[in-house]
Amino acid sequence: MVSPGAWAKRHVAHLGLGALRTRSDQLPKKFYKALQGAGPTAGVTMDPSELEAALDLYYQLNGWTSEGVPTPAKLVDLGIEWVGDQLPT
Repeated sequence: MVSPGAWAKRHVAHLGLGALRTRSDQLPKKFYKALQGAGPTAGVTMDPSELEAALDLYYQLNGWTSEGVPTPAKLVDLGIEWVGDQLPT
């Protein structure tokens, strides 16, 4: 398991480097197409609105903004408020 502080630092570092954009937690488009074959998952597809709802909940539970950026309060809570200096303005 990755600690919340380490995950937040990684996420902020990637945001600061431009490697991530806000709300960049996305699945590849192939996940939204029906699966082929004859097995139990044949025809199964993901609903983009369900993923959006799950992502909103994930960000909320982590103390991040709706755009997927750790809030200053969460960074203080994790003891890594200095990481906020790396966030793009």
